[in-house]
Amino acid sequence: MKNFLTKLMLFLLPIVLAGGLAEGALRSIPNDYATKAKAVIDKAESLEVLFFGSSHTLYGIDPSVMSIEGYNLAHPSQSIDLDYRLYQRFAPQLPNLSTVVITVSSFSLFSTLATGLEQWRLANYAMYYDLKLPWSLENQTELFSNAFKTSALKLWRYYVSNQNPIWINDFGFQAKPASTTLDFTESAILAASRHTYSDWSALEQQTQALTEFVASVTAKGQRVILLIPPATAAYVERISAAQMTKTREIIQGLAESNALVTVLDLLSDDRFELGDFYDADHLNQQGAHKLSELLDSLITTTP
Repeated sequence: MKNFLTKLMLFLLPIVLAGGLAEGALRSIPNDYATKAKAVIDKAESLEVLFFGSSHTLYGIDPSVMSIEGYNLAHPSQSIDLDYRLYQRFAPQLPNLSTVVITVSSFSLFSTLATGLEQWRLANYAMYYDLKLPWSLENQTELFSNAFKTSALKLWRYYVSNQNPIWINDFGFQAKPASTTLDFTESAILAASRHTYSDWSALEQQTQALTEFVASVTAKGQRVILLIPPATAAYVERISAAQMTKTREIIQGLAESNALVTVLDLLSDDRFELGDFYDADHLNQQGAHKLSELLDSLITTTP
């Protein structure tokens, strides 16, 4: 038995060492999560506004064009419960924070990253934001949170091809170009399908997270803007009317019960034209600048 265990350990040792080296190499590759975590701390003394949400915020709000000092803390598929946890993580270190903008899209109250199609992204919050998640190899490592092919491709692109993996600017915003060949109707059909939920089991959890998030912010005397982001008419026509009705009911209720909360509903706002969109539900850089300037005006003129 002892001889068998010795041979087994000798067999496993190179695998464990190779895995450890690969994990270290993957974590050493710059990424948006680690970059944003460091940026918020580096800018801690000057930050006045934080922007939270999913890709609608990531591609839609560029604090670099604003007169106020802000930072975009959004990521693809980031759910409201994670928005709240990021606020809890950083807010105590931001002495001049005065406003928090929370994007509430048609799907925000009906989904969580942990149970969605992109749950593999969850590990980034444990590894790079130091959020405590239930322990598992998938939640705590690069190697087990991604497919082998994905990890190998990341290693090749960074260490062999010298590709820069960072797309965000110094304010956490990622620009998207204007679309010239995209079929916006097709894009709307696909996006609306992804964003429609027959199962509303996440609604209670996400509503509670949003309610606690808003209460925590306003208890400090900070303002909250609940933003329904703009989208194309093709997308608006196809998303769940029931989800939007419920979403508006919940966020309007939060605003009516708290003077520090404002709802900004831009879903069908005619100031945004088709040329402002990258696809059916995401703004391009031009549209993002338009939205950012609008938010800047609202934040700086509202007492």
